[in-house]
Amino acid sequence: MNNTSILNFPISIIRALPLKLRFNLKLFWIFSLILIITLLAFYIFQFNALTSETYKIQDSQKKINELFSENENLEIKLAKLNSLATIETLIEEFDFEKVDKIHYIQILESQIVKE
Repeated sequence: MNNTSILNFPISIIRALPLKLRFNLKLFWIFSLILIITLLAFYIFQFNALTSETYKIQDSQKKINELFSENENLEIKLAKLNSLATIETLIEEFDFEKVDKIHYIQILESQIVKE
């Protein structure tokens, strides 16, 4: 026959362990809930910031495209205004005359102020 002896923990020790585990489990769930709420709030904040930056980038891209198209229109207008036909019509409108002979002003050395 086999005689086995079983050692049981005292009752006070057995009852003390579940209370301690329950306390630690409550603390764990409280910290977990706080961590989840904090991370969720941080995620919402980051998502909001990312969305606003995306809209700012889209607005900037629209402005850049508008400026490019305006620049092209201005270059076309400049090319039209600088054409030879336009210059000839302006000359005729202002009654300019063709210069035949150019006369330069002669300045003598005695007329120049020296320091």
